Amino acid sequence: MSMTQVAELALNTDIFLQLAGSRDNAAVVTQLYRSVVGNNPPANDLNTFVGLLTSGMSQADLLVFAANSETNAQKIVLVGLAQTGIEFA
Repeated sequence: MSMTQVAELALNTDIFLQLAGSRDNAAVVTQLYRSVVGNNPPANDLNTFVGLLTSGMSQADLLVFAANSETNAQKIVLVGLAQTGIEFA
């Protein structure tokens, strides 16, 4: 299964709908931005990302882009996880 297929599954869950409030492009962009950056997108960022979706980028591809972003890697301390791993109980 590709990352895009996994992203499609995640976007279609009830929990994502609850978090985003809708599956329209603006709601999806706002939720992804909140998840990665920690706050709502400023109008220019919202318009840029909604524009990408309107121009043909899929919501799943945008989720993959967000997941692979440097901002997200820093937020989840990816470098630290790569060095120390995740402890399992």
